[in-house]
Amino acid sequence: MQRYTNFIASTTATNSTLTVLSNASCVVYIANTLGAATLYSDNGVTPLANPFLSSATGRIDFYAANGRYDVVVSKVGYLTVTISDIELDDLLAPSGSNSVGYLPAGAGAVATTVQTKLRESVSVLDFGAVGDGVTDDTAAIQAALNLGAFHLIYFPAGTYVASSLTCGADIALVGDGRKNSTIKFKAGSAGALLTANNAVHFTMINLGLDGNQANCPLGTQCLRISGVQSGGTGFSINGCGFYNAKLIGLYQTGTYSKANISNCVFEANQTDGLAVNATNALIEGNVCADNGRFGILAQGNYAQILGNTCSSNGQLVTSGAGIGVVNCSYPVVSGNTCLSNGTGAFFSHGIQFNTAADGVMSGNFSQGNNGSGLDIFTSARTTCTGNQTLSNKLRGIECDTTSSYSTIDGNVVTGNYEIGISVYNTIGTIVSNNSVIGNGTLGTVTNPLTAVANLPYGISLWGAGNYGNYSMVLGNQISQNIGSGANGVGLFIDAACVSVQLLGNSFAANTTQTTSVKANFAFVRDNQNVYTQQRGIAVLGAALTAVAVTFSPALTYAPDCAGIKVQFTSMPTANTGPFSITAISAAGFTINTYAAPGGAGVTIDWAVSVFA
Repeated sequence: MQRYTNFIASTTATNSTLTVLSNASCVVYIANTLGAATLYSDNGVTPLANPFLSSATGRIDFYAANGRYDVVVSKVGYLTVTISDIELDDLLAPSGSNSVGYLPAGAGAVATTVQTKLRESVSVLDFGAVGDGVTDDTAAIQAALNLGAFHLIYFPAGTYVASSLTCGADIALVGDGRKNSTIKFKAGSAGALLTANNAVHFTMINLGLDGNQANCPLGTQCLRISGVQSGGTGFSINGCGFYNAKLIGLYQTGTYSKANISNCVFEANQTDGLAVNATNALIEGNVCADNGRFGILAQGNYAQILGNTCSSNGQLVTSGAGIGVVNCSYPVVSGNTCLSNGTGAFFSHGIQFNTAADGVMSGNFSQGNNGSGLDIFTSARTTCTGNQTLSNKLRGIECDTTSSYSTIDGNVVTGNYEIGISVYNTIGTIVSNNSVIGNGTLGTVTNPLTAVANLPYGISLWGAGNYGNYSMVLGNQISQNIGSGANGVGLFIDAACVSVQLLGNSFAANTTQTTSVKANFAFVRDNQNVYTQQRGIAVLGAALTAVAVTFSPALTYAPDCAGIKVQFTSMPTANTGPFSITAISAAGFTINTYAAPGGAGVTIDWAVSVFA
């Protein structure tokens, strides 16, 4: 039963001005027939005569059963008005909303029906989900997901108990907040709570997934994204929560690119919080806490891991990290905070590159981890710059095990238990402009993480194989690395290490400034307090082509030519031509010119690097 109401006006045959047809005769027919319709003055209770009169204001008003009708309105002296094919539909019927129009606000908006507008998104409650934390809502949620591509599925606030759910591409799941709208794995379930397969453009926003690991003892994930991306821009997860999975909170496998995982929480998952291998993944602003191994594990090229906080991960499995980047090229890990990852016997770094190439670690803060603050392992051409790594229970920054051509620049490395910056079995490492202060705090006692005597050093070039060969140690502040008070070393260089360049460093208040020997170096220059310089002025007379320089005091060895600097400080009258340095000994050397300078002669500044 549906109501029809309208106002009717007409004109006379001679006057075009519309006049309201008050008290006019109204006849309602079943559409396209001459059969009179059954009418009511209310919703199906009080009959209404047919025909009937319009009101004094020209209004016609009646109820009739759902269907199509023609209305004929006539009055003496006026043209007859016919309204054809009126559709009456009960708004309480399933199709009722299709009879109500809707016009969005704004210029150019297109009119539609309420039904079409409401179907732009659906709620899982529309399919019978309850969300009371007790009822099994699997069938209802799956029915909503089965709507498929180009649908938005809404999860109002509640806890929805479900076993394994599946969806595909081009679908969006939206909740009222990761703690308010939660899907919880049904007790005894296994596998993944939600699997999105071949899920190009899959989107999830403000929704929580709870793996219920206490009651789901088999290997589980909260969300598993699998299969192959076919075109498009990957998947997007924003503002979601992934909790209590028996294995991994969010696990992405298969082939995907341009993934965006932002502003999510990954917490208390037994293995990893987040594990992805998508290329071009953006992982930004997430919080990863209390996961068993990695907070974030990225294995795809061009990953960008920015501004995340990873704390207290590595609680159940050794060799984890707050952030792990494994087997990939061109990763950027920047602006992250990694705190207290690992515990007890479980060894865990703050950030680790493992078999990565051409990666960047920049601007990260790594403190109190049960391992090293930053670890560069078997990786090539890493740039590690502008980080702070403090009070970690192994090393501040570790570059090791056949890593090559890394640059460790401009970092603050303070208060770590063992070595501040460790360069182990690598080649071509540059260690420059770092503040390496107060490391070796555990002294030389056995480190419980390694079960061997601790190494209380500021910077070390050591190990096996390449021993940090061809490294450059430039412009660092190396101070107060004192170990137990008797064993601290500012710079430790293994005796087998070769071709090191040591330039412009400042050593202060280390127990021992350095343990290196002359044979380690390609050249040494401009360091303070460990390798200093003798310097002076030599005067080459007007008619002379040689002048002797005498060291005071004499050295204990003959320096290399590369360790001697010579600078002419006045202009000779004649062209002296090329010069050479000869007769180098522990007592001094001779400066030779091709021709005499003439005039008043020439003054020459000289300096020589001196081993302390």
